[in-house]
Amino acid sequence: MDKHGTSFRLTAEARALLILLAQHYGSAQTTIVELAIRELARREGLWQRDEKGKGARDAPTVVSEAVN
Repeated sequence: MDKHGTSFRLTAEARALLILLAQHYGSAQTTIVELAIRELARREGLWQRDEKGKGARDAPTVVSEAVN
């Protein structure tokens, strides 16, 4: 999977929570951000996993349209 550099600002509270979550899961902060994005998209009906546990096949199209 290709990864692209992205930067954004967080409130002190969000930054602290990101650090806590990364420590809790023993994962990189980037991983936590990606998981949080996917989970929110899943809850909103924008993302679903296929029967093999991978992201929905149409997700790249949806993401591509959103980015462009």
